[in-house]
Amino acid sequence: MTVGPASHRPHLPRLAITSGDPAGVGPELVARLAASPLDADLIAISDACLLERAARRCGITLKLEADDGQPRNLRAAGSLRFVEVPLRAEEVPGQLDQIGR
Repeated sequence: MTVGPASHRPHLPRLAITSGDPAGVGPELVARLAASPLDADLIAISDACLLERAARRCGITLKLEADDGQPRNLRAAGSLRFVEVPLRAEEVPGQLDQIGR
């Protein structure tokens, strides 16, 4: 970890994660990881609306924030930065997307 110039607290390690197949368990796993107190700067590469729907299915409240590329010193449980990768169609949990096939 590096120490930022404006703080003596070290920057959190950055972890980029993908949600995988939108209809699979990946979006829910990302939401559950974000809800944990893991001491890391989590960046999801996913569709933000997909993550919100997955969190609701799990009973989790997420605070999503577009990734600005800046290092973080703290992350609250439930906060998640993301890089938007929009879905072509809304997912149906448990059913494969036939559009991409």
